[in-house]
Amino acid sequence: MQELFYGNPLLYQKEIMISQELSILMNKIKSENPQIWNAWVSSFPPQPNSEIVEEDLLDMIKEIEKQTPADVSFVNEAEDDKEKLFVKMMKEKGIEISEGELKEITYYLDPITMWLKYHFNYPRPYQVAYFRSVPLYPSQSTNANSPSYPSGHSIDSLCIGVILSKKYPEHKEAIMALAYRISMSRHISGIHFSFDKSFGESIGIYIGENYSEFLTEISRG
Repeated sequence: MQELFYGNPLLYQKEIMISQELSILMNKIKSENPQIWNAWVSSFPPQPNSEIVEEDLLDMIKEIEKQTPADVSFVNEAEDDKEKLFVKMMKEKGIEISEGELKEITYYLDPITMWLKYHFNYPRPYQVAYFRSVPLYPSQSTNANSPSYPSGHSIDSLCIGVILSKKYPEHKEAIMALAYRISMSRHISGIHFSFDKSFGESIGIYIGENYSEFLTEISRG
């Protein structure tokens, strides 16, 4: 198999990566915990022609085949507005949270996500499947117009989940279950490899655990 890459960033993605305003969090991590940043940029995914990747592609096909209408509905909701899912769940528990503040948190995560994505420039599952002649057809209509590794939805949802769990510990189990479900939705729909998901989850958890106060502060201006 020829060497595979996702491709060049869109203009708005390039602007996100170089934005001084949005890169506050990324630069803070680089300066305060360079060992963490270096570990992230050294965490290379499996080669597209590896057995691990083929097994993952076949697993995604099975997941797509067994999706229920409820699964498909959730996958689409997570794609369209993952922050709204947290707002909806917390409202059901009698707690009002700001969707705008959650979205602002993801704005500061975006440069990290985008920088890492284009650092690795890993192809999406359906791109790898095409070159490996694997019949993977994602079930989700998506705006996933960036490299696959790591998963941005996994970074965002786990970071938000940890932040909300710190604030509302009595609801931690439900909050984190939703965060992981959002993350998993990208795999079962054929949009992300399992290692995209797990790497993104680890990044999101680390940032949520170590920078939750910082993120909450900047999201409120």
